[in-house]
Formats: sequence, structure tokens, C-alpha cells
Amino acid sequence: MPWSGEHVFPAAIQTSVLVRVVAVEACVVVVGIALVLGHGLWTGVAGRRNAARLARGRTALESILGGGRGLNVLAALPRRLRLEVLLGVAPSLAGAQHLRLTALADELGIVASAEARCRSRWWWRRLHGVRLCTLLGGGATAVPPLLDDRRKEVRAQAAQWVAHRHDEGLIHRLLRMLDLDKGTTRFAVKDSLVRIGRPVVGPLAEHLSVRAGPSLAPALEVALALADPALLPAALALCADELPLIRALAASVAGAIGGGPAVEAVSLMLGDDAAEVRAAAARALGRAGHWPVAPSLFGLLSDGSWEVRLQAAVALRTLGTPGMLFLRRAASSGDNDASDAARLMLDLPDSTLRTL
Repeated sequence: MPWSGEHVFPAAIQTSVLVRVVAVEACVVVVGIALVLGHGLWTGVAGRRNAARLARGRTALESILGGGRGLNVLAALPRRLRLEVLLGVAPSLAGAQHLRLTALADELGIVASAEARCRSRWWWRRLHGVRLCTLLGGGATAVPPLLDDRRKEVRAQAAQWVAHRHDEGLIHRLLRMLDLDKGTTRFAVKDSLVRIGRPVVGPLAEHLSVRAGPSLAPALEVALALADPALLPAALALCADELPLIRALAASVAGAIGGGPAVEAVSLMLGDDAAEVRAAAARALGRAGHWPVAPSLFGLLSDGSWEVRLQAAVALRTLGTPGMLFLRRAASSGDNDASDAARLMLDLPDSTLRTL
């Protein structure tokens, strides 16, 4: 019988290869499981170790802020943990304690590192640097140039940094940014100006007096939030602006500030050619609580603009008894527009009224 080895060897080779492949795959699986388990074990140990370090660091920081010792404990922590300890308390501190935190961050080298990041060629590093300076302090020379950064995220964060300073030059820079930036950057700038508060009033009054055009709108929104009497002359002047948007915002600012001259000027705007101005004037007079304008507001219930009719009705409702009398009169009148607006307002609960 002829030998058939030529059929046996290929089968044996295939079986051997298959066994080796399975063995290699088994080894890979075992190694993978070992790595996962090892990483989990290491993470658990490191987590417990870091938790203990953080606890010691927080205790040391509490002691330092209270006038005690603990700098050596913080200095011994890895940089990431030092940052975590300081950033954990930074938002809750103010005044002398925050100044002490800034001095501590400076002594630990964190401020210098943050300022170096502010000068990085990479925008995300600059952003991180400004955020650290905003929370921990520092950045007097490193951050202001970033108000002109090419990245809007960095400009917005730099504007937030200014909110912690009352520097008139920086306030003027923020006001100029209102003319240029839009979207989230403009929101951040407005928020910073409002948070600064009283020191903004003088520069803002000057800004409103010398600027013109649609770019004044965000500045007027800041003025509306501040509603300081020192802003009234500029607001009254802008009540005669050629742009309806500016007149409407100026009416809102004047009404929020209040007083005889403001009420007189805003009352005249109830007859403005632009519906948005009439609506803003009605809303402002209602919020000012000037009940003698109730008859004029009653006349606006027949206005051709629904927004004007709505704001006139809201204003009458907020005036209390005098306004309610006019609303009831309008509700029973033969004028469908006035009747609809009045009935809507009479039926609304107070909680809904505050949102209009």
C-alpha cells in the first residue's frame, strides 16, 4: 500500500498552527486582564493616597487662612493637588482672605506659572492661565493684553478677570469691547461691567455721551442694569436718538432711574412713531409706578401694534387700583383690540405678569 504522508503532514501543520494561534490569543487575553486589574488596583491605591494628601492640604490651607502654619504641607503636594486644594476654596473667599490666598498662590509659584501660560502661543493654555488668574489673583501685566486676543474664549475670560478689578482704564477698554465683540464675548463683557458696579457709572456716562449708532445698545443694557441717577442725563439725551432701538433702550433706562424729568420725557415717547419705542415707554412708566399716566396708557390699548397694547395693559395692571379701573373699562368697551388686551391682563395671575 503506498505511503500517504503527503496527506498527513499538511493536516498536522494546520493543527499545530491553530494551537499556537489559540495559545497566543489566550496569552493576550490574560495579559489584558492583568493590565486592567493592575490599573484598577493602582488607581485605587493612588486615589486613596491622593485623598489623604488632599485632606492634609485642605487642613493646612485652613490653618494658613486663619493665620496659622501649613505652608510646608502644601508645598510638598504635587502641583495638580496644590491647585485642587486652592481652587476648591477660591470662589468662596473675598476680601482679606482672598488676598491671603493670592499671596499663598504666589509663594507656591502658581501665579507665576499661570502668568506664563497667559503668554503661551497656544490659545487653550492662555485660556487656562487667565482662568487661574481670575480665581487665584495675579495677572496684572499678563492678562490685560488678552482683552485683544484673537480667540473670543480668551477675550471673554479676560473680561471676567477685569470684574475683580476697579481700574478705570480697564473699564474703558471693556466699554470699547462692547462696540466690537458679539455673542458670548459681549455677554461676558456686560456681565463684568455690571458686577463691577458703581465704578463703571462715570466711564459709562461718558461712553453714552460720546458714542452713537447701534453699538450703543449693549452699553444701554448695562446702564439699565445699573440704573444709577448719574446716567440719567445721557439716557434723556438718547431718548431723542434717530434710531428706534436706541430710543427704546433709553426710555427703559430713564424709567428705571425714575424721577420727574425721566417720567416727563418717557411720557412724551408714548406717541413715538416707532411701535417698539411706544412699547418700551409704556413698560418703563408701569415699572416706575407713575399712576397719573394711566389715561395715556388707556389710549394705547387701541394701538395698532399688539406689543404696544400688551405693554400698556401690563403697565396699567402694575399701577394698582387706578390701572385696574381703566382695564375694566376697556374690557367692557366696544373696541375689540382694547377689550382683548384688557381681558387678557385681568385674567393673568401675578406670577405670569412678572414675566411680561
